[in-house]
Amino acid sequence: MQYIKRSERPQLLATNQETWTISWVVYYRVGVEIVPPKKPTDSHWLKDEIRFLLIKDFHNNCGFCGESIPTPQSLTTRTSKGDVEHFLPKSKYPEFVYEWTNYIWSCKPCNEHKKEFYNVSYPLLNPCRKKDCENLMFSEDTGCYVLQERNRL
Repeated sequence: MQYIKRSERPQLLATNQETWTISWVVYYRVGVEIVPPKKPTDSHWLKDEIRFLLIKDFHNNCGFCGESIPTPQSLTTRTSKGDVEHFLPKSKYPEFVYEWTNYIWSCKPCNEHKKEFYNVSYPLLNPCRKKDCENLMFSEDTGCYVLQERNRL
């Protein structure tokens, strides 16, 4: 896993984040009502201005497995092999649905495997958090990343 230094938050998110987030928070946080709210259908994180900057930051690679993902031509190109993954799941953290720092460029298999997983007892490593990446080392024996053991004094 390579550390990813993010670009500044896209202006489109800076301008609209609060407004776009409200319906997601209402849907997941309101609780039991007589008439539950409908799940929001917007997905502004797929807008080219947001998605392409994320792809650029991740150098076209999945943030979890490192697989190279071809860049889609535009939003209308639905054959993309990559997804904007919400590191903190929408269902558990709807207040972060439109938070730039919550997005990871991910290949479809990693995104489908992760789904809504988030557990503080078994945390996933975030490629945009330098501390998470510092303890990883690539093992040529296994071809996988492993946690590096620190020498204890």
